[in-house]
Amino acid sequence: PKISDFGLVRYIKNEEIYPRTKTTLLGSPKHMSPEHWSGEKFTVRSDIYSLGIVLYQLLTGLVPFEATTLDGLKTEAMNTRFVTPSKRRAAIGRELDEVVERMTQRDPADRYASMQDVMTALSPFRAKSASKADRS
Repeated sequence: PKISDFGLVRYIKNEEIYPRTKTTLLGSPKHMSPEHWSGEKFTVRSDIYSLGIVLYQLLTGLVPFEATTLDGLKTEAMNTRFVTPSKRRAAIGRELDEVVERMTQRDPADRYASMQDVMTALSPFRAKSASKADRS
């Protein structure tokens, strides 16, 4: 699968278009990085966070933050650590938890610096997956 753009996930100021509203949310708030919520500049590390949420969802079948309102999602993303994937599915090892956790750190400086770094961190799991497929 390919993910084209997490940049769509953001608040847009509508004063010029709709003066009666303050902001509009575009995209999927369950995948928004803390810097998206706080209106800070987006970087590749913002996309790494969002991809980490997608990876979490692929591994567990659930999104890590379960609030049903925008305020609740913002509060969870900004203040709450989610249940690790391995606690939701025992077959997921702690090593993969560590990759997901680093991808989804609140502070962008604590995340992987590039997608290449993410791919390097995930490479042992891709190798395991490929060898299992070869045995089938």
